[in-house]
Amino acid sequence: VRVVTPNELRVVDISGTDTEACCGTHCDNTAQVGSIKILKTTRISDGILRLYYVAGENAMKHMNEDATVLNQLLTDWSIPQDQLLSSGQRFFEGYKKYNAELPKKTAKILDLTMKVAILDPTSSAVVYRTDEPDPTLFIRGVPEF
Repeated sequence: VRVVTPNELRVVDISGTDTEACCGTHCDNTAQVGSIKILKTTRISDGILRLYYVAGENAMKHMNEDATVLNQLLTDWSIPQDQLLSSGQRFFEGYKKYNAELPKKTAKILDLTMKVAILDPTSSAVVYRTDEPDPTLFIRGVPEF
């Protein structure tokens, strides 16, 4: 591995916040960078975050993509922008609630299906196809008859 050492090492000191050695690309004025969009952050160690970002035209591209998604949600849900967060939270809470109830409701449907099949005097055999991961749900209620 060959390490290229710069002729100059820049030290950036933000008084009371941080001091870092830096050999990266630099601008004379922040206006040269243009817009900045933080894509994500990750925690490296206690008190140290790594920022993933884009700048300039790439930042504008990402912001336009975000705006497209936002506008599509507002259109699909037929709501104004100030209701987006509360609507999204309501949808997600409803999803979690119904998803938690799903196994009980599925088991009840399967139980009733088996009871109808067993009590049908015209049936000599019952074939029921399912994608259920636990097919024992079908026979759980059989001993009750």
